[in-house]
Amino acid sequence: MIFSNIWADSIVRKYTSATAIKGYANAAGIGTKDGNFLYSAVTGGNAGASNVGAKNGSTVSVVEYGFGGFLHKTVLTLTATPIAIADATAGGGVKLYTFPDGGITIMGGSFSVAPTTTSTIASTLKSGVTIEMGVGTASAGAGALTTTEEDLILGATGPTSTVINVAAAAIVSAGGTVAILDGSGTAKTANLNIGVVTATDIDADATATLTGTVTLLWAFNGDV
Repeated sequence: MIFSNIWADSIVRKYTSATAIKGYANAAGIGTKDGNFLYSAVTGGNAGASNVGAKNGSTVSVVEYGFGGFLHKTVLTLTATPIAIADATAGGGVKLYTFPDGGITIMGGSFSVAPTTTSTIASTLKSGVTIEMGVGTASAGAGALTTTEEDLILGATGPTSTVINVAAAAIVSAGGTVAILDGSGTAKTANLNIGVVTATDIDADATATLTGTVTLLWAFNGDV
């Protein structure tokens, strides 16, 4: 916190108006949103950002917060992001974000995401059954999530839709993990995974959409 204040005082013009502070922006692409430093206030873009990753797909948008090119808060917004849930594995995953090449330290994270079943409920993913949702560096999901299926944000459980194309309640997790990832050879990814906890709760391959937000707190350790 002390370092943050020194850094902010040294480069950010001081204002007496709270409105001016919340709307601050300069020519280098630094701005604020609700009192937090932004690399870019443009949703879905990373203009002016340093050592950030890239979101995946047209249904995912991103806003990057941080400073110094090494401390990051990545907020991903999902708007009806499609996901396939396989009967054979009782799960599935979708890639949301690719970190920059190099070492990544995960410092925490959270999500609040509502699933909507879009396949026929009676013959695919059954009505109101329990699923587990988590964020990991591997994309899959098979029953209860484990290891790299939830090594970024720990899984949390909630119900599926009871009516086709109608969202279930949001599944919420604040179980961000702390981990050091080696992405120097292949960049690490953040994948939102779903596991159907009881295999008999899915009778055939299902489809769903995901709407909500995923927040990742991380540091860039550099590349070699």
